[in-house]
Formats: sequence, structure tokens, C-alpha cells
Amino acid sequence: MRISDNLLLTSIYNLRRGSFREVSSFIGIHTRTLKRYIDRFMRNSIPWEYFDGMRDIRIGMDEHSMRGKKVKVTLVVELNSHIPITILPSDRKEEIVRFFNSIPLHVKKRIKEVSIDMRESFRRGIRESLGSNVRIVVDPFHVIRDANKRIDEERKLIQSTHLYYKGKRIKIPKILFLKGREKLTDKERDKIDYYFNLYPSLKEFYKIKERLRYMFKYMKHEDIEIIREYINNLIRDMEVSDDILR
Repeated sequence: MRISDNLLLTSIYNLRRGSFREVSSFIGIHTRTLKRYIDRFMRNSIPWEYFDGMRDIRIGMDEHSMRGKKVKVTLVVELNSHIPITILPSDRKEEIVRFFNSIPLHVKKRIKEVSIDMRESFRRGIRESLGSNVRIVVDPFHVIRDANKRIDEERKLIQSTHLYYKGKRIKIPKILFLKGREKLTDKERDKIDYYFNLYPSLKEFYKIKERLRYMFKYMKHEDIEIIREYINNLIRDMEVSDDILR
């Protein structure tokens, strides 16, 4: 099946929020077909002339597994226009530096912000090639995903160190802790509270994650000083928690 250039670009952009399997299923093609088209896209990146009329350029960078979990590629998108720029063959700092150094100087000067997925190699590569004037941010999606990852690491640790409770093997369901509190059914809420009583560290991790969700969902229109104070309070609470920062 052939897909149009617009559909290909849309598919690549959607990879910032989904896996290859999810995006392939959404547009109705086989995963191998999508990867083949993306291989072609990697050899023919969008020219920078596309952005000549844009005063401020915002770059988004996101790591993906391309051909199995061992091969990492980096999707690069212009966020204002939602246009994918290229896919870099790795997520290494050297690759990031090489990419930004290849951008024409008159375009590079208009890059005001780069959004990343909490990868240190991205941050260091951006600072090395673009300097300190460019703002580096992590979007809410990746912040919450990281919070969920930390909850799950704690859940797995508890299961490995508390193998049995009252003669029964411990199995804590992952899905409960990935859901927002408001999305839980009454039965699920009772169940998650049961685990919180048994393992207070899970409650600490979950509470921080829910406070982050609240900030992103309900405080986006608040004064910046109010949001800054909220974040500072959140950081202070994490610093005094042995469970969060151990």
C-alpha cells in the first residue's frame, strides 16, 4: 500500500505520542510498511527552506525504537507547524550535535526552544551546539510518563522484596497506578487504597504524580509565579521524602 506524503508526515508526527504499532494500526497499514516509508524519509529530510517565513522555531525531539528495542532513532519535529524535519539514526549526543551544526546559521538563530524527553544526551547535545540562549523544556507527556515509570519501578521492587503476604504471593496490578485518581472506579479506588496502606512508598510516588497531573491540567492559565511556587512546594515535599529521593 502506498501512502501520501501528508499521511507519512502525520504518521511520523504521531510517533511522538505512540508506538510504531499504534500508529500503523491507526492509519491502517502494516508496521513493516510504515517503517519502510520512514526509512525513505530518513534519506530525504524536509529542507530548511520550509521554515524561512517562520520567525520563532520550536524543535521537538523524541527517541524511538526503530528496528527492535536495541536500535534507537530520534524523531525531530518543528512544533509550531507540526512538520517532521528528520529522523536521526541514533540518540547519542554526537548525533544531536551533528544535526544542529548542520542547520544553516540564519535558521539556527531562530530556534528559540527545544522540547525533549528527559534524555541527558539530548540536553548536553543541545547546549553544546546551540548555547545557553535556547530554552530546553520537557513536555508534560514525558514528565508524567517518567512519573509513571518511577511508580512502576517501586511496584516491582515491592513485589521482589515482599514475595508473600498472609501466605499469598504478592501481585500488585500495574494499571491501577497508571490511571489518574479521578478515572478510578469505586472498586479500583478501594483497591489502590488497600495497597497504599500496605506500602506507603507507593502512595508517596502516586501522590507526586497526581500533583504533577493537576498542575498540567488545571494550572496552565495561572500566573507564572503561582505555578513556580506550586513547583517549589512540590520539590520541597519530594526532598523530605525518603521514598521519593532515596
